[in-house]
Amino acid sequence: MAGHSTLARPYAKAAFDHAREKGELQYWSDMLALAAAIGSDDVVRQAYGHPAMKPSDWADLFLSVGGGEFSEDFGNFLRLVAENGRIPLIEEIRSLFEQFRAEEEGKLEVRVITAVPLNDEQRDRLAKVLEKRFEKSIELECHVDPEVLGGAVLHAGDYLIDGSLRGKLGRMAAVLTE
Repeated sequence: MAGHSTLARPYAKAAFDHAREKGELQYWSDMLALAAAIGSDDVVRQAYGHPAMKPSDWADLFLSVGGGEFSEDFGNFLRLVAENGRIPLIEEIRSLFEQFRAEEEGKLEVRVITAVPLNDEQRDRLAKVLEKRFEKSIELECHVDPEVLGGAVLHAGDYLIDGSLRGKLGRMAAVLTE
């Protein structure tokens, strides 16, 4: 079976192309975030795959919870996503849309995972290094995970840079067991 990203990509690309053409990138970004929030609700998530829910029911649910925030174009988009059984992928669609938007705007969001919080100086220095490396404006999203042990793990677009102590130990163990 194809991965979530593969299944979500055509919807994200179509939404992005439409929003760019209409000059509504921010609006679609906001509405996809709202739709993703609705889709991530525990009650909604538990109902995914329920045989009593028809595709039109999913679209109606999202549109009613959206409370009139969704434009006719966005509502049509949600109906299309629902009709094709892709509502459970709405968060992935949102994420890919944001990647397309960042690429268009010359930005790159980098998720940084460290064992301890980074201070402002460390964040600034890391952002400058990454800006030079990727030739884009960098937005850092920092997370703390003590299991990293030391160093950092960076998720930058399609790149994964594992400079963590845990990753190094794992690679060393793999070499020693070969």
